[in-house]
Amino acid sequence: MHYSPQKASGFKIDEEVAEGLGLLKEYKVWKDDWDYDTFCDAFEEKYKSKPDELKEFEYQRGGYIQGLEGFEYDADYVLWSWSDAPSELPNDLLMEEATWAELG
Repeated sequence: MHYSPQKASGFKIDEEVAEGLGLLKEYKVWKDDWDYDTFCDAFEEKYKSKPDELKEFEYQRGGYIQGLEGFEYDADYVLWSWSDAPSELPNDLLMEEATWAELG
C-alpha cells in the first residue's frame, strides 16, 4: 500500500446545503449507505452536471488521507475531477480546488 496524489474540485456539503439543493434525501442515503450514485445522478438530473463522488475528508493521524490542502478535514465534499468541474454552481455555492494523498 502506498499514498497516491489526488486532486479535485468541489464544494462542501452538509444537511443544510443538501436541503437547499433539494437533495437532502439523496445526501442522507449517502451518509447511511455510502452510496454516492443516488446523489450524483439526482444532482445531474437537476443541475445538468454529474459529480464524480461524495467524499468525507476525515482527519486521522497516519490515516487514509494525508496532506489535504484546499478543503477542510472532517467535512463532506461533492467532487468533480479537476478538469470536469462546472463553471457555475446553484445557490451561490463556491467551487474549491484541493490536493491530497490517498492510501491506495
